[in-house]
Amino acid sequence: METEDYIKKIREVEEDSTIKSVTKIGLCRRWAKMTMDKLRERFPEIAIEAREVDVSPNLQHTFLRIIIPGNKPLLWDGVGTLKIRPFCGYEDEAPTYLQNSRSDMINNI
Repeated sequence: METEDYIKKIREVEEDSTIKSVTKIGLCRRWAKMTMDKLRERFPEIAIEAREVDVSPNLQHTFLRIIIPGNKPLLWDGVGTLKIRPFCGYEDEAPTYLQNSRSDMINNI
């Protein structure tokens, strides 16, 4: 499957009513965990990791890093923040707020 086809199929997860219910600012970690679990179920061949970044002192934001075999990594921030719109695209084209991220603790649960 081509990368653009993967992106389209991956984004279909947004239509899941359970995921829609947590696609709200302030619920990014919950969104990331539920979306990550759903994607792992549907696409066992891709690597998915939750990433965390500091958006301000004492405020973290969680999003997904997705690696499709043979392609550049994608970042998917399906929730965004109060000041920043959601993003889904290549890691090297990502907004600066998604850079310098670290592994999120939800990867271990």
